[in-house]
Amino acid sequence: MAVDIRNTKDAKKPSATQKKTWGGGVSCSGREKECIIVPKTHVGAIPGIYCGQSWQYRLTCSEWGIHRMSVGGIAGAAGTGAVSIVMSKGYEDDNDNGNEFFYTGSGGRDLTGNKRLAEHSSDQELSRFNLALARTCAAPVDEVNGAEAQDWRKSRPIRVCRTHQLAHHHPTYAPKVGVRYDGLYKIVKYWPEKGRSGYGVWRFLFRRDDPEPAPWTKDGKELTKKKGLRVITQDPKAIEKLVQYKIPSNILALMEEDVADKRLWDEVKSLEFWSEYEFLHHVFANAVFCASGVCPAPIQNPITTPCGHICCKKCMGQNSTKTCFTCRADVSNAKVNDKLIVVLKTCNPAYGVNTNTLLPSQPKSTPPSSQSEPKSKSKSKSKPGLSATSPLLPEKRRRPTGTRSSSRKKQQP
Repeated sequence: MAVDIRNTKDAKKPSATQKKTWGGGVSCSGREKECIIVPKTHVGAIPGIYCGQSWQYRLTCSEWGIHRMSVGGIAGAAGTGAVSIVMSKGYEDDNDNGNEFFYTGSGGRDLTGNKRLAEHSSDQELSRFNLALARTCAAPVDEVNGAEAQDWRKSRPIRVCRTHQLAHHHPTYAPKVGVRYDGLYKIVKYWPEKGRSGYGVWRFLFRRDDPEPAPWTKDGKELTKKKGLRVITQDPKAIEKLVQYKIPSNILALMEEDVADKRLWDEVKSLEFWSEYEFLHHVFANAVFCASGVCPAPIQNPITTPCGHICCKKCMGQNSTKTCFTCRADVSNAKVNDKLIVVLKTCNPAYGVNTNTLLPSQPKSTPPSSQSEPKSKSKSKSKPGLSATSPLLPEKRRRPTGTRSSSRKKQQP
């Protein structure tokens, strides 16, 4: 429902007849929480989130960590590579066939102000997010002609989400509402071409490579029903409760072995969870955290004190008083709790894995020169992007030999 301001002092403004709802304000708001189960550079599936999981808004999808960009379609960086994309209205050149689709890169549009979409106004470049996609392909980066992987399965996986807005162009595989996680895809090849708009675009061929069934298949629908996957909304009270999550027996056994944290695990086991992700988020965000209150989650090298509280090794080493941050009990002999670490790693295989590393540098091809030119001995500096002999540069003016500047001439008596 559109916002009605016809009876206000702003009734004469264009906004009085606006039809865009902006998601009730959600489209313009920021995240209230953040996924701490995995870092933002995590590659591949996120523990606790299965193919077919849906969210009402992209903001909620961002909070769960599947695609952290609340507006942009590509998440990642040129140095570390892309980790996820969202297929929405996008570009007219996109083509979706389910297990395989053609994706148009980013850029080439003037999105000044608060515009989310605009017409093409310039050529796209293989830089920033487009380069982040290209670097995940199992082939050397080629900024001129693109490249194709000899074995596309060796390309790095990228999480793919589809939104209901995709129905404008490709309704077959678009969800009916919100945003849906559709699994892992890999880039087969990428290349530049002239788009329908008349400007150059970069095209990427994605192919699905995920052991979980696609949500639109029969097996995928059965998985959605079995896991009790439902649409996650902004209002927790409005979320359906379909299938209650049960903690696996092997994790329960490891919790029993961690005697030092018995009180903590008994409290976790007494709670109700309606998805595996919610269970993991509670464990890493609310249950197991550093008592110092200054460390970012998730906790690293946890120490369980004799008084039953938890602190990380780094903070404990900087604690000159050697007392508990919570109750001031003596913790001078406290050590890292290896049994607690085993529980955390069993719950979340991505725990403690560093994914914030740069990809190895790859050679970038340059357009071949038709004729080698001798190096110029001129010391003049050219503008970025233009050669010293470019016709766009103004010619350097020289003073005639043997003359002096008029400002330096002495006045004749």
